[in-house]
Amino acid sequence: GQSCHKWSVEADVESLACDPHNEHTFVVSLENGTVQAFDRRTASSHSNCGQPMFTLHAHDKAVSSISFTPSTPNLLATGSTDNTVKLWDLSNNQPSCVASLNPNLVCTLKVKPSFIFRRDYSDY
Repeated sequence: GQSCHKWSVEADVESLACDPHNEHTFVVSLENGTVQAFDRRTASSHSNCGQPMFTLHAHDKAVSSISFTPSTPNLLATGSTDNTVKLWDLSNNQPSCVASLNPNLVCTLKVKPSFIFRRDYSDY
C-alpha cells in the first residue's frame, strides 16, 4: 500500500502554496500568525514528521492567505486577519519583510505578474 507523508506544524493550517520556482518547496500559513516552509524530500511516513525549513512569524493574527509571485523567485505575499498584507523575500531561507500594506480587509490574495494585490470581497 501507499504510505502517507507528514510534516509537523505549530497550529491549524489556513492555506498552502507550492513554490512555482522550486518543485520541492511549499509553505503553509497557520492560524497563529506564522508561515512554515517545507521541503517535500524531508517528508516522513513514520511518527517523526518532516521538520520545517524555517518558521516565519509573519502576522499578529491568522495568516489567511499566501501566494508566491509567479515572475519573481523567493517572493511571497501573505494576507492576515490582522488586516495587513506583506511581501516577504525568502532568499536563503532567511525571510525578511520587504513591504506591508493595510487594506482593511483581506479574504484572499493572489499575486499575478501584472498586479501586486487583489482583494476578494465575495464574502459581502
